[in-house]
Parts: sequence; structure tokens; C-alpha cells
Amino acid sequence: TMNADFMRRYYRCYNSEDPQALRDFYHDEVELTNGSVRIGGIEELMSTYSNMMQQFHDKMTPLFIQENDDSVLVEIEDRLTAKSDIDDVLGKSLAAGEHTTLRLRGIYGFQGRKIRTIDLTQSD
Repeated sequence: TMNADFMRRYYRCYNSEDPQALRDFYHDEVELTNGSVRIGGIEELMSTYSNMMQQFHDKMTPLFIQENDDSVLVEIEDRLTAKSDIDDVLGKSLAAGEHTTLRLRGIYGFQGRKIRTIDLTQSD
């Protein structure tokens, strides 16, 4: 099974804003679901990541990691800091330098030693 150390390395890499390094964590057919948003395949996911990085410094901190038989559940604090003025971030506007913090729950599935599925939901 994939473990907590792998996930901690993944978040460190995600937070480093290095798309090439991050890409190595994902299966080519990775699927991300976030509410009604579905992203399929590595190209679409990396494009989405690049768009996020243009708008925000996005820092994810794993608060709790639970290893299951075929998945890992992670409780995440996600701090988004606007790189420029943004009109609508989940219903509020952010000026450059301002941030908002979300609590997320991620369930990660694996194939080989790569992330194959990501199911993100907002938690309280």
C-alpha cells in the first residue's frame, strides 16, 4: 500500500510549485473529482495545476493521514494566497496578497506507485 511518507512527499512537491516534479506522482490516466468538477488524464490535471499556480500560492498541509487497504484518506488545510486581485474565490474576492483557508478531505487511490484517483471534498 502507499503510505503516509509518500503523501507527505507529494504535498511537499505540490507546495513547491514545480509541475515537472509533481507530474511524476500521477498515473497517466489520473482522475480528480472535486464536487461537480471532473478532471481526466495527466495533461488536463497539469493544465489545471498550472492555472492555479498562475493565480495563487497554493499551500496544502496534511493534518491527518489514514492508510487504508487500497486508498489513503487525508485531511488537508489548503491556504490559497492570491498572486493578483481575484474576483471570485468560492464566493468571495481576494486582493493580491490576501488569502483564504479551506479544509479539504482527499481520498487518494493508487495504481502501481502512482496516484490514480483523487476525490476532494470540502470539510468543516
